[in-house]
Amino acid sequence: MRTLLAQAELGLRLVGAPPVEALDRGAPWVHSSDLLNPAPFLVQGVVLLTTGTQFERPGMAPGPVAEAYVSRLVDAGVVALGFGTEVIRDGVPDALITACQAHGMPLFEVPFQTPFIAVARANAEAVTHLAFARRSWALGAQRAISRAALQAGGIGPTVQEFSRQLQAWVGLFDAAGSLTHQSLPRGTRPADVEAVEDRARQLLARRSRATSVMRLDGQAFTLQTVGRGDALRGVLAVAGDGLDHEAQAVMNSVVAMVGLASEQDAALISSRLALHGGVLALLAAGHLGLARSVAGAGLPHDAAALPDDAAAGSAPGGALPDPPIVVAAGAELEASPEAVAAWIASLPERTSRGLFLARQDRGQGVDVGQSQGLDVGQSRGLGQREGPSQGVGQSQRVGQGQSQRVGQNQGVVLIAQADQAEAGLAELRRRFAGRWGVSSPVGYDAFPEASAQAAAALDRGAGELTHFAELLGLDLMGSVTDPHARTAARAMLQPLREHDARHGTSLLPTLAAWLRLDGNHEATARELGVHRHTIRARLRTAEHVGGYRLDGFAARAELWAALRLAQPPS
Repeated sequence: MRTLLAQAELGLRLVGAPPVEALDRGAPWVHSSDLLNPAPFLVQGVVLLTTGTQFERPGMAPGPVAEAYVSRLVDAGVVALGFGTEVIRDGVPDALITACQAHGMPLFEVPFQTPFIAVARANAEAVTHLAFARRSWALGAQRAISRAALQAGGIGPTVQEFSRQLQAWVGLFDAAGSLTHQSLPRGTRPADVEAVEDRARQLLARRSRATSVMRLDGQAFTLQTVGRGDALRGVLAVAGDGLDHEAQAVMNSVVAMVGLASEQDAALISSRLALHGGVLALLAAGHLGLARSVAGAGLPHDAAALPDDAAAGSAPGGALPDPPIVVAAGAELEASPEAVAAWIASLPERTSRGLFLARQDRGQGVDVGQSQGLDVGQSRGLGQREGPSQGVGQSQRVGQGQSQRVGQNQGVVLIAQADQAEAGLAELRRRFAGRWGVSSPVGYDAFPEASAQAAAALDRGAGELTHFAELLGLDLMGSVTDPHARTAARAMLQPLREHDARHGTSLLPTLAAWLRLDGNHEATARELGVHRHTIRARLRTAEHVGGYRLDGFAARAELWAALRLAQPPS
């Protein structure tokens, strides 16, 4: 309407003061009629022209007639009324002005020298010009967005350019419904963004392609899913009072571009998750150097030179976080491992490099072997049955040639840099929920044990987040059948094993022999070929290093159970 009224050659004059938004309505058609009720012959969005003949009948009450007339026009979807003067009467009737003002209907005067057909033709030309301008804008916008998509990190620049073309807030939500990209955020309130995020998650939960329009305190948002119905990749949202045909076409193009990029990213992320699973298997097998090389080669952005060999306990480098690390096992997440990996990939590089994710499919685990052996022997006093492969005095080596399947039924396995683990896990739980078990901080040489600890914490934890340190008080004697009791047993003996490794002592073998020989110092000294005072000194040192008390039956029983459970299953 503003465009039509602005054409000076028509001489149109606005009468009264209609609402500002009424002049911004589209007016694709102009029609003329002097019927008192033209509504049955009108379509939505028409500008109606009249000479007022219908108001000149004898006995008509101007006020009620004009009120009923304008009311019918509003119901029929008429956007403006033009009154041709000096044909039937001079000027516009006051009753008609009052009725139009009451209904918010724009009313304008058409002078005698301007034929109605000239108004219709001028409007048609304006509509054609506007349509051409919008099509030109759409083509230009699509070209600009296509160029943006070719830039590094194509999805981000694409969203930015789309926002710039629309001059509106644009947000992109990932497959989990989390906001990953947005442009012009100052134009949208945080509470509105949260509400849009909730609606995005609702659309994704339907698992089918969909479009939705929502209003928040007068602000409209258009949301459209990204990706195939059976594999939605996210939701694109735009702030605005509705998109016309051209803007919707541009949005469809952006959805297609983002969908294609998301599919490519999803394939890359899925491959990377599989690669990361192989890296975890290498770490579990103790191949630190190879794990580092594979992890580094799997990430194109990592161009750093990698040394040929890795010392035990050193950082494997590449994509793996720097030690010390923790291992976290996650299950029952509200999103797929690919969605979690996509979120990690969207983080700043400094943050994302502190998190290393792998998929853990149901029924799979991580092989965990012990690198050190310990002779604890067998005893007839604990109810073991003698047989061809197990009898009096026979001994086994803990972990040598043995492995234990742990991490059953996990969804994901995460290696996190220890100083980033708490913050990273808190955000993961906020976004994806689920249950998590977390190991104690270790170096990469202890990765198999950390993986076992994470699995134990996940399976035995009662809450959403359980640290393995919380399970160190595990009742070993009451849970001998628990597969994770072995992990707790190794942790209980670890202080002695580490002390022996560092100082060349024999605290753990001495304690094992002493307990097996019913706490007899003399017998233990004879078996180990040392003086009985040496045995007493070693036991006192073991008490100090391990925090044990060996003067009571309960403590001895716990330690004996730990020694027995630390052996691999026969």
